[in-house]
Amino acid sequence: MTESYDKAAESIKKHSRILKFIFIGVLCAGYAAYFIAACVLNFQRAIALLVITCVVLFFFIYDLLVERFGNNVKQFFKPLGKFLNKYKQWIKWVFAALVLIGLIIWLALDTAKIPAQLISFGGVCMFVILLFLTSKHHRRVSMNLSPIISILELFML
Repeated sequence: MTESYDKAAESIKKHSRILKFIFIGVLCAGYAAYFIAACVLNFQRAIALLVITCVVLFFFIYDLLVERFGNNVKQFFKPLGKFLNKYKQWIKWVFAALVLIGLIIWLALDTAKIPAQLISFGGVCMFVILLFLTSKHHRRVSMNLSPIISILELFML
């Protein structure tokens, strides 16, 4: 019994790379079948699956490219990095302004159909402003707005 176990363990160890590729291939084929079936049956409900799949594929391909060509890409974009570091403050403000303009446009388009949504959004914004104004130590409040914007985005969904 133990010698057959040893032979099997040795065989698995010897062919572990091939077995890993076969296992990953079967998983990918199963997911592809699931993905195609979801898109064929009801594409409107499968849009979230499509977006998540595209994001995962983007990061997988990005990881492969960085692993393969990472140093070459770093050297190629080194002058661009120096340029961006020189104008970092301006770029930050321009990006913040573009995000604010985008948020305003999105709110205008989203609440054009149901203006009652804007009332509750205004209430949440007023609540955040009042929290800041009634804070004992205004300067200790973090001006990192990403958590606040994330909460407001979740609120609008």
